Amino acid sequence: MKVLSAETNLASATNVSYAPVVRLFNSGASNILVTQKDYLGTNEGTFMVMSGDVVYCEKYYTDTLEGAADIKATKVAYSSMMRFVGASVAGPTYTYSVSATNVDEGGSFTTTVTTTNVDDNTTLYWSLSGTGITSGDFSSGALTGSGTISNNTFNFSHTLANDGSVEGSETVTLKLFTDSGRNTQVGNEVTVEIADTSTLVTGQQAFTTAGSFSWTAPAGVTSVSVVAVGGGAPATGGGAGNGQGGGGGGLGYKNNISVTAGQTYTVVVDAGTSDGGNSYFINTSTVRGGGASGTSGGSYAGDGGGNGGSASSGVPGVAEGGGGGAGGYSGNGGNGMPYNSGYQDNNSAGSGGGGHGGGGLMGGGVGILGEGASGSSNAQGGSGGENGGNNNTGGKYGGGGRADNTAGAVGALRIIWPGSVRQFPSTRTADE
Repeated sequence: MKVLSAETNLASATNVSYAPVVRLFNSGASNILVTQKDYLGTNEGTFMVMSGDVVYCEKYYTDTLEGAADIKATKVAYSSMMRFVGASVAGPTYTYSVSATNVDEGGSFTTTVTTTNVDDNTTLYWSLSGTGITSGDFSSGALTGSGTISNNTFNFSHTLANDGSVEGSETVTLKLFTDSGRNTQVGNEVTVEIADTSTLVTGQQAFTTAGSFSWTAPAGVTSVSVVAVGGGAPATGGGAGNGQGGGGGGLGYKNNISVTAGQTYTVVVDAGTSDGGNSYFINTSTVRGGGASGTSGGSYAGDGGGNGGSASSGVPGVAEGGGGGAGGYSGNGGNGMPYNSGYQDNNSAGSGGGGHGGGGLMGGGVGILGEGASGSSNAQGGSGGENGGNNNTGGKYGGGGRADNTAGAVGALRIIWPGSVRQFPSTRTADE
């Protein structure tokens, strides 16, 4: 055999330097179907080149061959020792393609099956497989399924799960079969590489003092999740029995906020020393923990959270009114109660960390490490938050002051990343 041209491949249709005789080598791990067409693009037939095999094809010099990049093709001279592969004329062909070959966890891809010489309403069967690949890797789409040919095609889609576990990159192999038992494979195999986003840069930053700050997204960080807690309101005038407590700050969180590495973003933390402030990231409409105003608890903006609890009035000549508790991750903060109500809270538990006000006490605070247990009555804070009680200020973070001119608690804000896999209220929200 004499080689007459440089090696090329069959990733696209080629006449292989107008060769009448072509040597084909399948360098891949899968069997590959090769299609032969004339110069007008009319299908003249197909033949399979098995993985690792070398075959010889005799063709008219303007005919083209197309298969895959793994098929290496060379123009060669004719020899009587050669055994030529025969094309099956007008036989069925099956081509398998995906919308993306590299997909992050949380991303999606669509698979399209294209056929020739396959009747409409023919059912074909597909499968997804690979080392470590299970149904848990997908939030939608199964490992096996089928489709019905209509106008030479059908498609199906999969969405990858953000499972939060470190698995490393994985490879999914898609195969097509003509039988439900998946014994007769046809067409080419395709693969999709799954990027494990759990291995991205991981970190967090907390802001727990009042003021305006700038936060710069670290290298490699493209998304964050944020929780913001507004400050509790200060008490309203007077001494024992003559004033009202302050409301608790609201809590809001938002997940998977897109950011650009190296870009600077605004962070504001409410001081809790005046009514109506806010803690927020970027702006008050992105994610906000609203500061309390007077006896009213603060509101929130984001994917979820809770309003701050309201405060109570004092009992004249007896005791001050209690401050409201900070809002929780999935419920409102507890309301403050007057002294003569037996220190009972008059609201449901601030689900997921809302503090509670108490009779004549400062409101309880809420933590910023994600959802935990709620505070109980008597001004206790939720998980990670401080109790209110008889402190000089409401419990951190976001507890309202009691009615003897004490201040509300400062707010807080915490950023965690990557936001695609670390999300409030409770998915990987601890320090990492």
